[in-house]
Amino acid sequence: MSKQGIFFDTVNTPYGVFQIAASERGVVSINFPKGHEPQPDRQRIPLPVRRTLADLKSFLKQYFSCHFGRKRALPIDWHFFTPFECVVLKAVQKVKPGWLTTYGALARGCGHAQAGRAVGNVLRRNLIPILLPCHRVIRKDGSLGGYQSGRHWKKMLLSIENGVNVTSPFVRGRRAPRSRAIDFAPRSDCVSN
Repeated sequence: MSKQGIFFDTVNTPYGVFQIAASERGVVSINFPKGHEPQPDRQRIPLPVRRTLADLKSFLKQYFSCHFGRKRALPIDWHFFTPFECVVLKAVQKVKPGWLTTYGALARGCGHAQAGRAVGNVLRRNLIPILLPCHRVIRKDGSLGGYQSGRHWKKMLLSIENGVNVTSPFVRGRRAPRSRAIDFAPRSDCVSN
């Protein structure tokens, strides 16, 4: 256990070992593989935290197996975010697999039409990527934009969800619209429940 009641565990995926963390309030972080295998906590973890970590492991394993259907709502420990960050991250939760939106459209959806860069900064600091899917937000010109763990992860996550070549700034032969999400055809090898 680390400071303030945060407990760590790991989850093996086809893309490496992710470190996950939770408190008694909910999920705290998802960390991408770093080249070395992180160690889970070896001490006693409270039952509510164990359940949250087990549910998060299950979510990530299903995600990386292309199962994007309904998921049991995972509690999130919003204590680590500012009020503005909470608004942005709760809005990005509404962007479903197979959809993209722009930084500007997300800012408008949060009621802060001129705050596209601020929204981008919030997403860059997102502690819970994948669960709070900041990778589904792109630039208004259709290019990917940045990603906290590297653009290669953003490309990979979008490819997993959409089955499209995301190295191009064009989406299905056209630039991304400015104010609405983009619908992709679902991958034929992925299951949507």
